[in-house]
Amino acid sequence: MQEMQSNLNKEMQEQQKILDDKDKQINSQEEQHKKDLERIAELEAMLKESRESKESNGQG
Repeated sequence: MQEMQSNLNKEMQEQQKILDDKDKQINSQEEQHKKDLERIAELEAMLKESRESKESNGQG
């Protein structure tokens, strides 16, 4: 009985470690996604600025 309990505890610990690892991976991906979105916003702003500059110079 105690051996079964011990095995269950080991299994639970292993599963928890897997979940923790997946959680860390997801957090890392979310952080990268956030950085990507910020970069996209920067590039869109630069593009808009460039287009407005060309239009005001009569090159549009």
